[in-house]
Amino acid sequence: DHSLHFELLLISLSVPSVAPRVVARSPSVHDDGESPPIPMVTLDHSLPVTSLQIWLADGRRLVQRFNLSHRISDVQDFVARCQRSCPPFVLTTSLPFRELSDKELSLEEADLAHAVIVQRPLNTQALFGHS
Repeated sequence: DHSLHFELLLISLSVPSVAPRVVARSPSVHDDGESPPIPMVTLDHSLPVTSLQIWLADGRRLVQRFNLSHRISDVQDFVARCQRSCPPFVLTTSLPFRELSDKELSLEEADLAHAVIVQRPLNTQALFGHS
């Protein structure tokens, strides 16, 4: 799929009259139309603000600003709203690995200023009787 896209791009570069049509059409082939728009996070600019780098389970990487007073539950809600369907997941830090299980902690209390947060799907096989 990517090699075909690359060949089309090469062809479009060597045949100028074709370029606008091919180049305009190619992004829609690779865009996933499944991603909803990134939700808004309300910031209070009179309070300290941090940027979190969030790796979604679908492979997307987002950088989102939060107040340090936002709670882990706010980040979890944000992550859930970034996806059309959202199976159960946990949030963790990257390194050192730490599951963010206390949802009521503020980002400041959880020491998450400028952190990298990873969305990890919960293994739901156990729910279906597999041991």
